Amino acid sequence: MFRKKSVSGGGFGFKGGVFVFLLLAVCGAGIWAYLFFFESRLPSVELSPEQAAVNSKIQFTLTARDEGRGLRDVLVLVRKGDKEFEVLSETFAEPLESWSGNFTVSAKGLTDGEIELEVAVRDRSLAHWGDGNRAMIRRSLVLDNKPPSVAVLTHQHYVNQGGCGLVIFKPGEAVVRAGVEIGKWFFPGYTDQDGDVFCYFAFPYDADPKVDQPRILLEDQAGNVQKSGFSCHVRAKKFPRDQINIDDSFLTAVMPQFRHLFPETENELELFLKVNRELRPQNRAMLVAMGQNTSSTPLWSGAFVRQPRAATRATFGDHRTYFYNKDRIDEQTHLGVDLASTLRAEVPASNDGRVIFADFLGIWGNVVIIDHGLGLQTLYAHLSQMDVAPGQDVAKGQTIGRTGTSGLAGGDHLHFGVVLSGLPVNPVEWWDPLWLRDNIELKLEQAGKVQG
Repeated sequence: MFRKKSVSGGGFGFKGGVFVFLLLAVCGAGIWAYLFFFESRLPSVELSPEQAAVNSKIQFTLTARDEGRGLRDVLVLVRKGDKEFEVLSETFAEPLESWSGNFTVSAKGLTDGEIELEVAVRDRSLAHWGDGNRAMIRRSLVLDNKPPSVAVLTHQHYVNQGGCGLVIFKPGEAVVRAGVEIGKWFFPGYTDQDGDVFCYFAFPYDADPKVDQPRILLEDQAGNVQKSGFSCHVRAKKFPRDQINIDDSFLTAVMPQFRHLFPETENELELFLKVNRELRPQNRAMLVAMGQNTSSTPLWSGAFVRQPRAATRATFGDHRTYFYNKDRIDEQTHLGVDLASTLRAEVPASNDGRVIFADFLGIWGNVVIIDHGLGLQTLYAHLSQMDVAPGQDVAKGQTIGRTGTSGLAGGDHLHFGVVLSGLPVNPVEWWDPLWLRDNIELKLEQAGKVQG
């Protein structure tokens, strides 16, 4: 009789399990190695700026990133016709996760015209037979290094220091910025339907007529800038000097309204100096920001009106020296005209326009600002009452509020200011029909334009 031999699968199972485990481990390692060394994700690439026309000086910023094997190299080429120019080439000795660099489309022999910009960023992957993953950016651009030309349509410009003028000109091509530059100030122009640019500009009260000359500034779509002089004679002006005596009664009556702005000050005199020296320039800086909130067409017509039956108490450009107990404590420039009438006198809008501000504004107290278009605005300060609101259209002569003592005012009066693109200018010119005829209306006629 034969006995059946039992065959145990235990030994085979153990060995088989080990084999399977090793096989899976090898396969897993192989898959991991393949996915790591042969990963197929493209590097990410960003290129700025994005514009259709450029010049050879414009800097492009290229940013590349690869979270896999890391970056291997970067290559930027420019093609024009059958010619190829290398403008950037970087090869990294060590893998980088991210990189950023700058370049320009300038190369010897590269001339203006239509060009093709090609950016190639490659990683260190072994994919594509070891060539790696390559991310590409291609752009068709126009290379333009010629500054825009300009034809000035007006002539014989005479401008007072602290005063305004109008120049009208025609750019030779489409531009992204046009206006007049004087020192640190830029006065933007506004283009009409004929492509002509109207630019109201001012010669700053504190500029030097012998040094700071007005220039027309143009910038085209490729970033080329042209600065051209034009016929403009600046009349130098010597502004009055004035002394302001500050006493304790003024400090006690006026300064508490500013206490919350400078709580660290120890007394009213220190608070006054903080307001006069620090808050004043902050308030003036706000005028620059508000100067951008303007209509691209003129809203006003004719001479601006002055508050009726009001005496002039201070003029534009007055250089004020402040004294306390006979000691000189500060100096500032007064950039408006102070008009005094009866208490709480009605304040008229000096011309047609749109209210862009009606609120408390530091040294000027309760203020209404009216935009008249093309950067021209008027300011009414120290009001006790404001009868208009932002966004409201107003007519010349319409009552917009009443005089008062709000802000840094020693008595009931109106501080009236004219502001051009954020720069305070002499209001007296805008009250004068003869000045308007010679400096505004005549220029419109020279250029064949009609205002309104």
